[in-house]
Amino acid sequence: MTALEGRLKSMSEPSFAVAACAAGVQSAMDGLDGCSGANTTGSLFLTGCSGDAQAAQAGELLESYADNTFSDDALLVGCLQSDILAAEDLARCFSPKSLPAVTVPCEYYEIPVEPEPVPETYVCGIRPPSNRLALRFYRRKISHDPRHIPLPFACFDTAKTPVLNGYIMQNTVKATADGQPIGSFSASFTADTGGYCWQGSLTVSPEDFAKINPDARAKGEEAQIKVQINADTFVILAEDYSDNRRFGQKSYTVTGRSVTARLGADYAPKGSGTYRNPIYAQQIATEVLRPTGVGLDGWTMADWLIPADVYALTDKTPMAVLQELAQAAGGFIESDRAKPALRFKPKWKTAAWEVAQAAADVTVPASVIFGISGQRNVSERANGIYVWPSHNKGKGADVYRNGSNREPRASALTHALYTDQPVLLAAGVAALSATGVHKRETVSLPVSDKYAIPMANLGEIWQISEPSGNWQGVVVGVSVEVKIENDAPVVTQNVSIDRYLDE
Repeated sequence: MTALEGRLKSMSEPSFAVAACAAGVQSAMDGLDGCSGANTTGSLFLTGCSGDAQAAQAGELLESYADNTFSDDALLVGCLQSDILAAEDLARCFSPKSLPAVTVPCEYYEIPVEPEPVPETYVCGIRPPSNRLALRFYRRKISHDPRHIPLPFACFDTAKTPVLNGYIMQNTVKATADGQPIGSFSASFTADTGGYCWQGSLTVSPEDFAKINPDARAKGEEAQIKVQINADTFVILAEDYSDNRRFGQKSYTVTGRSVTARLGADYAPKGSGTYRNPIYAQQIATEVLRPTGVGLDGWTMADWLIPADVYALTDKTPMAVLQELAQAAGGFIESDRAKPALRFKPKWKTAAWEVAQAAADVTVPASVIFGISGQRNVSERANGIYVWPSHNKGKGADVYRNGSNREPRASALTHALYTDQPVLLAAGVAALSATGVHKRETVSLPVSDKYAIPMANLGEIWQISEPSGNWQGVVVGVSVEVKIENDAPVVTQNVSIDRYLDE
């Protein structure tokens, strides 16, 4: 009991531990094993306990201590009055059997979000940002001098003609003569790679012919007839005419050529002189055109350097000089339909035997074709050709097809303008392309911007779709015809295509 009293008295001290408190109470209860329920009062469980004196004394001690500490409201007041911090009370009274909870780390995890696709509303692909414009170049496989490299821009997305069961087309055709409107008429316009300008004819009434009045105009002052066919415009000079009289009806047919016809022998004077300094072919063309009012709108054929004292302008009209430059490089001259401008183009964008695999400029489905007719021409296929200058200031070349033995050979080419490698190669390829088996196809079809059926341009590569298969060729001639049927204009174009059939 002495030990128990000491233990119980120490419970009031600040350093009292919960373990000691629990041990003291357990010892007191062990000493009261012999107490009966009858001897215990309701308020104090040890007051009326009968037993030996030692047990009774222990009960009195516990009774007195319980009055001070173990009240009904706070059984662990002694424990709570200790110097143990509140956060450690339960840890001292009980032995934890699990580790404390670990704090969840606060971290950021990025969840990628797929960007929304931008609609492709730009005609040449995806529209670039407003602060950045992409420069998309289209490189042609043509040899150029490094100091004169053209920068042609091109749109790679080309319009395609839809394949439909039927097509509804509404043509818009109107004409003026020196700004005065012309009524109902029929017209036709033709051009080919052998010439340099458009030739046109227009059938009009006597009233409209009076507006043109070619008899009252001097040479060089001809009226300009402007004909607009949908989105395309033709301008020709009213050079000649013919009249038609039948059963009291009279009409006139006016014929003429593009404005560029004034560069020819019918209008332009002949030049003189020789170039005393080295000059490029394109520079010669620019200088010849400068005083004429006709511009150079494009040069896609080979350009080359011509040495000094080699080329002369004597007894040559401006057009004679320009045609000589174009023919020397295996090219041709194309006049703009409406503007006073010229374009120099190669007859063959690529060698004739490579046209079938080349990228087509225009693809025409069979559903829009009115008809096709063809004429086959056979000649010996040449595999090589010599190209030589007619003086000692130029260069010579042996141009041949790769993979061949260079035989048989075409007739050698000789010209004063054969002075540099680009022109030698271009002339040789054009000459070899003209040999072998060819077929001249004439394709008749409409002209419609609505269905992406463009008017043909000379030198383009067209792909024609037929039930038997597709084939490609180079456009060498174009004819456009306008007729009035049932008071409505009908527009038809006949495209002449050179199709290579040899190996």
